[in-house]
Amino acid sequence: MVGWGTKLEPCTATEPAEAGAGKDDYQSTHNMSSQPYDPYVPKGDEGGQTRPAPGNSKTAALQADIDRTVDLMQKNIAKVAERGERLDDLQDKTDNLAVSAQGFRRGANRVRKVSEARPTLEEITLER
Repeated sequence: MVGWGTKLEPCTATEPAEAGAGKDDYQSTHNMSSQPYDPYVPKGDEGGQTRPAPGNSKTAALQADIDRTVDLMQKNIAKVAERGERLDDLQDKTDNLAVSAQGFRRGANRVRKVSEARPTLEEITLER
């Protein structure tokens, strides 16, 4: 890995001399891989995490901090997904409660109207 202050060596590879040279010749001459470039994956690493050299304590400490941060973010993402599921459940329960409340209100209005339409015992006795 190239860091600040690291001296870079000049490239000694040359372009293919023949105009008809194929892509494979160019790649083999320039030591290119068939994998697309990904700035987040270090060279030579096929998706696994790289570990610092044992003698570099600053790099090891930084890698440990990065590992802790990645672990924390993965846990946070899992918690957010769980929270979304709970919110969906709560929304469903709220919708069901609203439907039940509307049915209760209609039933209560029906009972009130029926009870207002029936003559009370006092009215019946006063009429006689």
